[in-house]
Amino acid sequence: PVEISGQNLTLQRATPTMMNIPVGVSLSLGTNLDISKTWSQGTHNYAMTIKMPTSGSAPYPVAIVLHGNGGTGPATAAQFVSVLPGHIIVGIQGYGNSWNISNETSNGPDIQMLNELIDSLKTYENVDSTKIRIIGISNGGGLALRAAVEITDTAVDVIVCNISQTNSDQYRSSQFYYPSNEEQTGDAYTNDGYNTLVSTLPQRKILQLNGRNDTVVPYNGGVFVGLTFLSAANSAYAFAQTQGYSGSILTGSTYGTDSVLVDYGDVVFLNDGVAHNVSSDMEHLITRYLENNYDITTQP
Repeated sequence: PVEISGQNLTLQRATPTMMNIPVGVSLSLGTNLDISKTWSQGTHNYAMTIKMPTSGSAPYPVAIVLHGNGGTGPATAAQFVSVLPGHIIVGIQGYGNSWNISNETSNGPDIQMLNELIDSLKTYENVDSTKIRIIGISNGGGLALRAAVEITDTAVDVIVCNISQTNSDQYRSSQFYYPSNEEQTGDAYTNDGYNTLVSTLPQRKILQLNGRNDTVVPYNGGVFVGLTFLSAANSAYAFAQTQGYSGSILTGSTYGTDSVLVDYGDVVFLNDGVAHNVSSDMEHLITRYLENNYDITTQP
């Protein structure tokens, strides 16, 4: 069990011994990282697509990339090859091409799976076990923000949420919550199953990137797929307050072509004049931040 502020969050983690991975092995294109899980919806194999770095040297940071609803692990991994050339990229295939936030197709144990994957990655000698990053797009961004709250492993140093933000089930009355049972998410449950208070979040860096014209996951807040989202600005500010920022909400400064960057220290919020898509300014910031020592000053 992992205790978070007095609450016991039971995570079924596989240890390196359980996974029978010998010491001194390097991760490669041929490595099988797949994780199989069984729950009430059946058995699903979380198939992993690996892309190796084209620059840099071992040990490499790792980017775990999470597709949007309807997307795929292979396509999302391919999308980040040029964005993060110095990273090992691992794209995961979610159940029903979705991730479990609330009312999606999947009610799967996605956080449990991510914890096991992180434990597995740390056993490979060419992996930098201090720089494992989780990057999500849309529905995958929602899972990335679940990970920001629920994954305590300090190997995860950065969470990146593209074109999504927190919702009023995960964050309400100025406090964060998580579902004690990952299967019990959705409208059939009070607060969509987010029933356990987390008073202190793990300390790490968080990027939240949003389009100001997004009406799918509404930039200004509102209802989508049965969830009520905070505004993107208020979501970033809520996470900033958990990571040591104590000032008022900020408006930010110009970044790139049509973007505004808000610097809260360990939480950085970029809003761009696009809709529900990842812009070139967003990709530029991800590259600079993850490959150049958390750089937010170099303009696109």
